[in-house]
Amino acid sequence: MALAIDALKIARTLLNDDAMLVWHDSILLPKLAQAHTELVQKLELNGIPVVRAVTAAITVLAGATDLGVNLPTNIVEPSKMEERRPNEDISNTIPMTEVDYIPNLEKQDNLRYWAWLNETIQLLGANTDRVVHLYYMKSLPTPRSLTDALGVVGAESYLGPRVASLAASSVRDFANAKDKQATADASFDRIVRIQVKGQQNLPVRRRPFSYAMKNRRRLAY
Repeated sequence: MALAIDALKIARTLLNDDAMLVWHDSILLPKLAQAHTELVQKLELNGIPVVRAVTAAITVLAGATDLGVNLPTNIVEPSKMEERRPNEDISNTIPMTEVDYIPNLEKQDNLRYWAWLNETIQLLGANTDRVVHLYYMKSLPTPRSLTDALGVVGAESYLGPRVASLAASSVRDFANAKDKQATADASFDRIVRIQVKGQQNLPVRRRPFSYAMKNRRRLAY
């Protein structure tokens, strides 16, 4: 996967400054951080899988009502949860029901319900230990140094032109900035198409990431 330095090299080439006479790393790195944040936001809005993640198996002990320290530190928003018995085959995993609040019900042998409240995963709890998997939208770390990974395959093809556009705009070379932005936009479209094509090649068709958030099931009493 490409590093921050790769995107800056592309930016300098587009700015005709391969010798680094004007656009030093210290000048371009803040612009790269801005461009990377924009890229992640654009990917999130397009529901691209690179910002989706699923946890490894998490053991929830009997009686526990949240994930505690097992909550991913890079979580932005959860989409769904699944559960099974410890040591049970993953094919026996069953979905849990997302709710707006944890109901006042007696605990059973499975967890059944989960809620995203106050930026934590809250649970009804179960009478037995359970293993869960959490599917969620994750954040990507912003590159701050030349050796930081960009986190997205092909990201340098967008970030290089976008950084060049920001640099040109900063010196009021607006025509050049517009030209480089057009290159960045075309690169972003290619990144999206590649990611979407990768999804289509999966053996099982997956629902859009936003599906679970738009189709929450409420409890009926």
